[in-house]
Order: sequence, then structure tokens, then C-alpha cells
Amino acid sequence: MSGPIDRKRVAVLAVAVLLASSGCIGFLLGNDSLEFTASNATVSDDALDETGYSLNESHALVENRTLEDAGDREIVVESHVNAYSKHETILDDRREVGRFTAVAVPEVEVLGQSFNPLDDMSNADLLDEFQSQMTDSSRDADFSVDEEKRLDGVLGEQVNVTRFTGTTRFNDKEIEVAVYATKVKHDGDWVVMLGAHPTQRPEGEQDIETLMQSVEHDGGD
Repeated sequence: MSGPIDRKRVAVLAVAVLLASSGCIGFLLGNDSLEFTASNATVSDDALDETGYSLNESHALVENRTLEDAGDREIVVESHVNAYSKHETILDDRREVGRFTAVAVPEVEVLGQSFNPLDDMSNADLLDEFQSQMTDSSRDADFSVDEEKRLDGVLGEQVNVTRFTGTTRFNDKEIEVAVYATKVKHDGDWVVMLGAHPTQRPEGEQDIETLMQSVEHDGGD
């Protein structure tokens, strides 16, 4: 009987070592929160030069959440947001003619179970969640799906990009805009990409696709 008992003890010790090395012991006991941090997702310098976009804002977004399915344990999720814009001078008036945002969100996984809502989000859900990054209007602005397409070479993957159109405030004016949304899972993070431009400037679509294909991400922690 000693053989099976010894193997069981070895298995228990192995699990304990695994949990301790991954920082989960305090979390499971309810003593500590568990932290998940995404790596930055940025547009390459070459793509910025090609499209005329420039970095407008870069910041971390920290959220505290409670996982009910894990015994009401607390987690801390740190995402990274990089927002870019394009401006042109028209009749001595400098105007914004395009926006692009890359958001890196860590995959929240505890003991093999994923708790990240992005897993099940559609591109329409992404637009609703991150709309403030793309337009100057409230979240209630009405957008409809205009086109679905596949785009190659986005962090090594082929992704589904949804184009939405709607009338909203952009560059302090009420105009019709096209908004693009997609996501891709890469090295332990979800990378969400959104772009926008006035529909009266159709060439902006090529810029958005170039920016999506140029995003660089060095993997989650």
C-alpha cells in the first residue's frame, strides 16, 4: 500500500509547488489578490510614417474585479491603451481625419478556467465597449454593420474586421464616420484594434488596415 500512498503524496506536493510558484496560494486562501498584466501593443514606426498617424495618448488601465465563480476572489487586471490620430491642414484649419487605438488586455485564467469577457465578445460588442476611443459622442450613438472582411497579417493571424457606419460627433462636428473593429489573441493577451475616419475620406480605410497589420505586441507576462 505504501507505493500508491507515496505517489499520492508526490502528486499533492507537485500541485502545492505549482501553485506556490504561480503565486496562487494566497489567492486561493483568500489572502491576496491575483494580478494579470498585459504587454503593450503598439503601431510600428514605419506604419506611422506611411499613414501619417502619430501617437496621441498612451496609458495603463487598471481594473479591480471579483470572480464569483472562484469564490469571490479579487483580481487586478492591467491593460494598456495606445491611441493614435491623423491630422491634416485644410484651408488653414488643422483637422483630425483619422483615429486608431490598440488595446492589450491580459487573458485572465485561474487554474485553467478563463474569466476574460473578451473571449465571447463580438466586434459589435467591442465597438460598444470602446466607442469612446473612436468618437466624441455618447455610447448611445447608432452604428450599423456595413461590411465584414478578412484581413491577413495581423499579429500573424487572419482576423475578421467589421466595418460600421453611423452619424456621430467626430472632430467636434456631426458627420458620418466609418469605424472598424477586430481582436486577436496573441501570446497570452487579447489585442483589440479599432479605427475610425469620416466616410467622405474613403482612403482612410487603407490607413486603418495598414495600422492593424503593423501592430507589434511582445507577449503577456
